[in-house]
Amino acid sequence: MKSLLKLLTRTRIFIIGISCALWMMPGEAFAQRRAAKQQKKPNMTVVDGKGTYYVVADGRMTASGERYYKAKYTCAHRTLPFGTHLKVTNLKNQRSVVVKVTDRGPYGRGFVVDLSYAGAEAINILRAGTVPVHLDVVSDSVPLGPVEEE
Repeated sequence: MKSLLKLLTRTRIFIIGISCALWMMPGEAFAQRRAAKQQKKPNMTVVDGKGTYYVVADGRMTASGERYYKAKYTCAHRTLPFGTHLKVTNLKNQRSVVVKVTDRGPYGRGFVVDLSYAGAEAINILRAGTVPVHLDVVSDSVPLGPVEEE
């Protein structure tokens, strides 16, 4: 009787240990699904809202791990994946610029994008500070910088 009880206890401990190990390591399917979710980039129009720009010291580390330089066409967005190319259009003068998401923010109510200095300069919002903008997600093959008017 004691040996049977001992065997059942050992078996229970073994099963619990295996269960914990399997639970802690995600399966291949979970890892593939997570990777696919991270790589997915929306192919749609993003909301309209207020756009602004931020000026910080060159060389500051952004949330994506890249360094911020005011001469680069980059931006901050709350939710889009890093590396997403956005076409930002100033609705007051219809100027557009393509920028890459490298940081997180803005967090103010109604704000949808924070542009780098170069991006803000391209669509002429430096003086105003805040303007209504329209965001479109574009292909990564679209070059960064001001969009030529057609």
